[in-house]
Amino acid sequence: MSDDTTKLFFGSPSQVTELFPATKTKFTNDSVKFNVSNIGIKCRLRYLNDKQTLKGTFKQGLLNQNITFYKTNKLFSFHRPQTPQRPFIYNEKELKFENPNCKYLFHGTLTYPKKEGKYPLVVLVSGSGCQNRDEELFAHKPFMIIADYLTKNGIAVFRYDDRGFGSTDTNMYKGTTKDFAMDTRCAIQMLKKQDCIDPNNIFVLGHSEGGMICQVLGKEGKDLRGLILMAAPFVSGKKILASQTETILRLNHADTHDIETALNDIENAKYDTTTISGLWLNYFYHFEPSMYVSKIKTPMLILQGGMDMQVLADINLSALQKTISQRTHNFTIRQYPDLNHLFQHCNTGNPNEYMQIEETISEQVLKDIKDFILEYSVR
Repeated sequence: MSDDTTKLFFGSPSQVTELFPATKTKFTNDSVKFNVSNIGIKCRLRYLNDKQTLKGTFKQGLLNQNITFYKTNKLFSFHRPQTPQRPFIYNEKELKFENPNCKYLFHGTLTYPKKEGKYPLVVLVSGSGCQNRDEELFAHKPFMIIADYLTKNGIAVFRYDDRGFGSTDTNMYKGTTKDFAMDTRCAIQMLKKQDCIDPNNIFVLGHSEGGMICQVLGKEGKDLRGLILMAAPFVSGKKILASQTETILRLNHADTHDIETALNDIENAKYDTTTISGLWLNYFYHFEPSMYVSKIKTPMLILQGGMDMQVLADINLSALQKTISQRTHNFTIRQYPDLNHLFQHCNTGNPNEYMQIEETISEQVLKDIKDFILEYSVR
């Protein structure tokens, strides 16, 4: 009898177009069990209705819930009017780079104006989780939109797939925020050699965890003209996990006991650093932004959605103000009352709204980013 060669791929069309290979699978006559280690998923399912339905449990991070899969012939689609459409009025160039500490070849896209010259550059750094160069979520492509907008305004932009993206080798996903900051540093070193880039005008834009990466890079005080931190944490990872968990659970009308249990689990969390997810979570949990931000002299633009339920504006901006209380120049804070964690106009800020909103990113946010880069670029 030959070995079973069945391969299982897991995807969420409402989030990204990519499919992730299962790293551990078990098929029986009445059940399917699989893990997707690189994104921390465990699924345990049983067949129902003559194998037309699979029902069971889904676990990912703090999420633990029942789930049902149905067979369907319908394709899932979204309306995303802001997504740029080719042909573009600027140049696109596919580039590669390596980090000596990570045996992975990174791939990204550089966009820059067609007119010959050297341009200011901004490198885009995504939030937590293994994401593609567009930071794609629910068919939203915010990094593609940012790149399109800035490049049309005379600014070169580089966006790249996260470490290990698309790889079947789960070891490629191993790393902490500090390791990912080194990935960005290696990208910058590669980009300095591009003829169209002005090496004296390099900026880094980070969203969510990408904002933490900006803090790590900014502390080095090296060759960056400016940092743009979008929904970046300014309190410890532990406080971020507690505040977002409590806020989102209350928004979803969770039972008081369940909220208390979840908060107690966070308070007493211990992470197995021999695992990929445990290694990252342990670093994030203990990360103290004040240790980095207080040492940054590079100009900073801090952007925060007032209805962000993942990185809450009040506690994070209050902590930031304390950290930089002695600083009198070179930083700007923009808080947008009606925007969520993705910088969309929203009703409540609850993450379950993200995919229902057609807007990908506020036009005002795009303008503020552009203005900051042009203001601080050395001419």
